[in-house]
Amino acid sequence: MSNTNTSDNTPHYDVVIIGAGPAGSTTATYLARKNMKVLLLDSARFPRNKICGDGLPPRGVAAVDRLGVLDQVSAAGQHIDYFKLIAPSGKTMVSSIKEAAIEKKNAHMLAIPRMVLDDILVKHAVATGAELIEGCKVVGIEDNPDGVVVKGIAGREPQEFHAKYAVIATGASMGLLKNLGFLDKNDMPKPIIAARAYFENADHDSSVFNFHFNEVTLPGYGWVFPLKDNKVNVGVGIMPGKSIQKHNIKSLFYDFAKRPYMKQVLSGATQLAEVQSYPIRTDFLTATVYRHRSLLVGEAAGLGNALTGEGIDYAIESGEIAAEHLSEILANGDNPDKLANYALALDQKYAAIFNFSNRMAARGLNSVMLNCTIWVAAKRDSLRMSLTNIVLGLQEPPANISTGKVLMKVFKHLRRK
Repeated sequence: MSNTNTSDNTPHYDVVIIGAGPAGSTTATYLARKNMKVLLLDSARFPRNKICGDGLPPRGVAAVDRLGVLDQVSAAGQHIDYFKLIAPSGKTMVSSIKEAAIEKKNAHMLAIPRMVLDDILVKHAVATGAELIEGCKVVGIEDNPDGVVVKGIAGREPQEFHAKYAVIATGASMGLLKNLGFLDKNDMPKPIIAARAYFENADHDSSVFNFHFNEVTLPGYGWVFPLKDNKVNVGVGIMPGKSIQKHNIKSLFYDFAKRPYMKQVLSGATQLAEVQSYPIRTDFLTATVYRHRSLLVGEAAGLGNALTGEGIDYAIESGEIAAEHLSEILANGDNPDKLANYALALDQKYAAIFNFSNRMAARGLNSVMLNCTIWVAAKRDSLRMSLTNIVLGLQEPPANISTGKVLMKVFKHLRRK
């Protein structure tokens, strides 16, 4: 652990990053490449368990490629070439990811446990030049005119780390953000609630991942991601709303696992650990992503897709964007007002995606909409490929699209011979 100079107001680090998951480790790596003095803090010790669906879509594959760790991630992950959507009616749409993808490079998915992925990313950050302190819980950030003081507890001892900027990469955890004023205590974000478990020897094609709207509570979804060594990640998610109060997410998981389709998939499988639940924040469009000299990346900024629950790709990408803006600010006069450009860059990159996913999650996850769309997409290649690209984040959704417009497009396809 570095000794922090507290004799004057000069920050000891250029940037202190709170949270060493994909967003934090990526930010650290890119800043270290710019010769910035970077400190990563995490309350856990790596490798550590992280509850997640474990799916890395093509844009996430491309992001780890840019980061320089694709070979490691590919070796530890399961290569997935096909995407299966299952409607409430049971009708299926199977799509080749490579065939549908507009950009053919890295046009596949990977499924890799977060315990493994996050360990690869944090070790890469350290190898690039970032400093890491594990087992340090951050409890506050004090703002100064020329920097920040990050306050934590490590080994029951209080710690202080001085820096010019702080990056908060604490995922869906909202305690620190609430204390710092990023979140309104009286209007907290309502996340997706999800649960997952690992199984071994399931009857499932290892080249396909399933996204289920059948045998689940709507508005919600289920999934099956194949992993290495004949394992699968099985889970369910349910959208924010009154239904969360009425249903226990673990009960919904077991209900999904016992339905006919999944019962067959899991008939000879062994459950490897208990079902674990977790929140997914999807409130990017209303999130405050910077204040004074602190900025948010990844799910701390609400970057979880409301339609699919995906967030690893956005976490890595936002870390890349944050590092770009911080390094530019630090190299050109250290003006924290320019963090507004970071917020603008995130908005330009993600506003259309989140507007689309939020609208579809709110109004499109019903049996009529899903049955019609998936049934027609299974018959029409153009709609199937467009749907695949939008769901996997490979294509910008049309501007001002609505559920009504989606249904109109579906009915137009129905009328074609």
